Amino acid sequence: MVNKQFHGKRNTGGRPRKEEWVKLKYRLPAVKVNTEEYFVVKEKAKAAGVTLTEFIRQCAFSGEVIARVTPEQMNLIRDLAGMGNNVNQLARQANAAGYRSDVRRFSALGVELMNIIDKFNTA
Repeated sequence: MVNKQFHGKRNTGGRPRKEEWVKLKYRLPAVKVNTEEYFVVKEKAKAAGVTLTEFIRQCAFSGEVIARVTPEQMNLIRDLAGMGNNVNQLARQANAAGYRSDVRRFSALGVELMNIIDKFNTA
């Protein structure tokens, strides 16, 4: 039997401990996808040369998410659609009666449309 002498340090073996900030200790909710979406994501991960988990992690932190339309934006879109109908009606009237008689209505409607578009851009 060989007698080992310790020189103040004990060899514990294995790799050094990870720093606390490096550890992956939190879980995010699972993402449910259909079959087609699953294979699309899997192929993208394979093409990128990373695991599926790493691909999803990178997408979460560096990808871009397109926000859904808010109810306020939806109301603005409806208003724009309604005003578009009004413009069409005015265009028919202008065609039938002459453009000069409807200039004021077209101008007022144009100003109103621009105000709504400005609200939509700032929302």
